[in-house]
Amino acid sequence: MVFLNNEKIIFLKTRKVAGTSFEMALSRYAKAGDIITPISPDDERARKELGFASCQNYMNQNGTQVFNNHISASEAEKKLGYTIWNKVESAP
Repeated sequence: MVFLNNEKIIFLKTRKVAGTSFEMALSRYAKAGDIITPISPDDERARKELGFASCQNYMNQNGTQVFNNHISASEAEKKLGYTIWNKVESAP
């Protein structure tokens, strides 16, 4: 999952459709407050080598993971909150 607040983008990763590549590409635009969930160690290294933002803001203050890279839309909406979820326009 990638949430880019300024761009109003929430990317929910599905399975087996090049989601990791898209997630890595979006992380290029991430700011300090955005959410990026972790991917595999090899992919994290590649993302770092590209100079893109790494996983961030996916845990709460207690160190518990809140967001993961295959989170469902209903779970993401619940955790992001209604206000944030509804600021983002849906893709057609």
